Amino acid sequence: MEGRTSLVVRERPGSLIPAAALVSLLLFDVLRVWLPSLLFVVGDAGETSALVMGAIALGVVVIAPAAVFLLGRRAFPGVWLPAVTVLVLSRGVLQAADGGALQFVASSVAIVAASLALSALATGVGSPGEVRIGVLLGVGASATIHVGLATTDLVWRTGALAWTTTLALLAATWLAASTVRRQVLATPDRTGPAWPWWLFGPILLLLGVLALVPGRVAVATRWSDPWVAVTIVVVAGLLLAGTLLGRWVQPSIAGPTGAGLVLLGTTAALQAASVTAVVAQLTLGLGIGFVVAACDGVAVDAPPRRVAVAAAAIPLGFTVLGFAYYAAYDLVLPYPNRIVLLLTAGIVALGALVAGAGREPRTIRERGHARRLLTVAAGTAAVAVTAAFLVAGTERGPTAPGDPGEPIRIALANIHMGFDPQGRLSVHDLGDALAAEDPDIVVLNEVDRGWMTTGGRDTLRQLSGRLGMPYVFAPAADEVWGNAILSRFPVQEWNVERLPRGQDAMARSQLIAVLRITDDQPIALVATHLSHVDPQGTRLPQARAVAATIARLEDRGVPVVLAGDLNAQPGDAELAVFEDVTISALRDGNPTYPSWDPQVQIDHILATDAFWIREARVLDTQASDHLSIIAELELVLP
Repeated sequence: MEGRTSLVVRERPGSLIPAAALVSLLLFDVLRVWLPSLLFVVGDAGETSALVMGAIALGVVVIAPAAVFLLGRRAFPGVWLPAVTVLVLSRGVLQAADGGALQFVASSVAIVAASLALSALATGVGSPGEVRIGVLLGVGASATIHVGLATTDLVWRTGALAWTTTLALLAATWLAASTVRRQVLATPDRTGPAWPWWLFGPILLLLGVLALVPGRVAVATRWSDPWVAVTIVVVAGLLLAGTLLGRWVQPSIAGPTGAGLVLLGTTAALQAASVTAVVAQLTLGLGIGFVVAACDGVAVDAPPRRVAVAAAAIPLGFTVLGFAYYAAYDLVLPYPNRIVLLLTAGIVALGALVAGAGREPRTIRERGHARRLLTVAAGTAAVAVTAAFLVAGTERGPTAPGDPGEPIRIALANIHMGFDPQGRLSVHDLGDALAAEDPDIVVLNEVDRGWMTTGGRDTLRQLSGRLGMPYVFAPAADEVWGNAILSRFPVQEWNVERLPRGQDAMARSQLIAVLRITDDQPIALVATHLSHVDPQGTRLPQARAVAATIARLEDRGVPVVLAGDLNAQPGDAELAVFEDVTISALRDGNPTYPSWDPQVQIDHILATDAFWIREARVLDTQASDHLSIIAELELVLP
């Protein structure tokens, strides 16, 4: 049997790697649809608790490992081609779906199918190390294509080109799967250990939250879009480079090297505040490559059922750890969520150290695959970088003071992290709707600049390019989620102040910017998003802190505008805090939430008496779960 398996592998050198890569590429692409579907469709604009959403997510990702556990020994490889077929078909349905329940169901089916396909590969071939390399290559390719498409994936695009490209990708995946079908059905005697497959859930989390995240690069550096794309391509390249280098050296070197790089990269990447964080992303990518390479040096075999369950449970491990990390923004937990990332890095590092004690593996060079891998990776990277330069956002417009007496148009939008209530990417639609109003200033709430749950994209950068306006950003929940101000006027000064946290699991902040609207006249803009929990114990102290900021600015003689989702209605105590110092631009009786059936007015533009409200209205667009507000103010200083 061993001789037969080796013969088949030599007949089709390297064919396992593209098959595994294409399946994992589709898996990672589908995750960027499934996660926002879970958050916004199942989450129902915050009506579904985080615990219920977590339970639903767990119910989806546990299907594949449970099914594999119940299947007989010889059934594992047999699910390969049927599982890939279902994956391909469900991804096609996603391309046609228009959000909502169908999008969530199709993406859930695709995740289950991809998990079953990976379990078949893990137990149906005699080269599990090649399969793991293929999985890592597919994840890197997915991230590379993602930035090459300006982080607007094919599934969010329409038209003949999007469909043609998608169908070509799906056809290539199915053909690659059918090519290796005989190899998978060969049922080799050796399947390797199970535990390296358990590492891939934690590995995907580190890649999805820290390493392959274009938004984090933009936050840390403010580099242009093409150079952000180049950075992510380099991270993906280092994944492959680390794998190749790790297989050319002894596992006793590759394992500890990978462990050290993963721990160092994770720790340094936790705060996306400087170029150091970008270097950490590169370090983490290289380290993960070494870890995966070291795992191929472990000679111990495990029962096929255990291996199959471990491979099928990759999305399960990813989801459990991801929930433990992101739930901290909705639930008051007894730990800081960064502990989850450090623990995840520790798991991966421990696996690398264990692998480092194994035997020396056969190398990719001996199998003659390295050149093919590098050629494919280089070609993919070149196409992605070229595409990134071609589809890069427009340059931000220059700032300049206006003329005295000119009205100031201010827009306020809670952007819902760039998605509409049906779970569809809508940041471009919202940008177009705001641009049509020709605002001078735009205040944004729920600005997501790199959360894995919504694709790792920088929604602020996308809107800034769409509107041609520069921005200032205020972190709130963490370094890549908060509030922002875009302005055609020069920003003289700006700072961020934390608000009292109270009982809210999510940290809140206020962004205070002084804008020069004419050569000798500044105004202050305060952008904030108050808590949605505990009105008296949390939101009221936050409102008082913002009112103190307004009073402080007025003492300086600066006219002030406050804009944001205040999560309070006219007549509430939190809004009464501002009555003595501001007037509302929008009259009562103009509800702003939820956008599909407005019931309550919780988004507000408030101004001090130095302003005259010329007009204010609600913008009728469902690109978010909130309706936006447009107000035209005139400065009437004596």
